[in-house]
Amino acid sequence: MKQYFHLILFVLISVNCFGQTLFFDNLNLSSWTSTSIKSELQLSNSTEINLTTLKISKDSLKKNVSIWTFKDSVLTITNYDTNLKRDSLIGKYNFKSANSILEVKLNDISQLNFKVGIISTGSFATLYRSFEKKANFTANVDIGNTTKDGLYLNRYVVNIPYDKIEKLNGKTVNISGDVTIVKPSNLDRNGKLQQGRNTITKHILNPKIKIVE
Repeated sequence: MKQYFHLILFVLISVNCFGQTLFFDNLNLSSWTSTSIKSELQLSNSTEINLTTLKISKDSLKKNVSIWTFKDSVLTITNYDTNLKRDSLIGKYNFKSANSILEVKLNDISQLNFKVGIISTGSFATLYRSFEKKANFTANVDIGNTTKDGLYLNRYVVNIPYDKIEKLNGKTVNISGDVTIVKPSNLDRNGKLQQGRNTITKHILNPKIKIVE
């Protein structure tokens, strides 16, 4: 029984690895569909996205979808309306793959990392959002970046009391610690903010702080 389990596990791992290889090898020449993404904000807040290869003309699609086109290291995401037979652009993003991770750069300071899971030999894929578990960086403290939860620093919300932020203001510090992911709350069905933060935020709740200069 144990041998059968190991055999099945080996086959599943082999199929997934083979599918990942197909996905990344053909990425710059492929188009995929997903459920409709309403905005870049919704994209940045997604933690799991199911993709299906686009094998037919988009005019033959029966329901509204988002179309992901990978070409020359640029990912173009559009929404396709089957009634209007028209595309609307969500955005164009530079992308690259590294160590089986798909990296999508939203802008100069924001990047989405996805692990790729293959359901079959290349026709279906699931993008799983990947987050770092630990942070270690050096940055300048600016009291103007204070938030209700601490200090916004280098794309992290660092839990530092205000009186300590005042003492550190203008100094260069090294910050390290475990990263806690907080998902946005109170978004409507169109992905728009009703109240609170509108994006996934990365918190360092118990930071180790060392003054560099």
